Amino acid sequence: MLVFKSLKFNNIGRYTKEQALLFDSSGTITQIVGNSGIGKSTILKAIEFLLGLNDISTNVLQSRLTKETIYVIGTFELDGEPLTIERSKKLSIE
Repeated sequence: MLVFKSLKFNNIGRYTKEQALLFDSSGTITQIVGNSGIGKSTILKAIEFLLGLNDISTNVLQSRLTKETIYVIGTFELDGEPLTIERSKKLSIE
């Protein structure tokens, strides 16, 4: 079973400083709530990008507030073993 442990991303949407989310022991974010414009959709887009679930290019996701490269790093547990996936313009799986 694949369990999400954490998510870090930067330079996506309005985020130009690294954002970090921790997941509970079951790999679940308990809530993503808030007013319009606080970044709920950006978090989901970052996860989709990391896992290759959409075909949005890095140019579309790239923050218009910086020229620094976007990146998303997810840490998981896969059948009890650690797994890290990092995606920017390239993909890295450890």
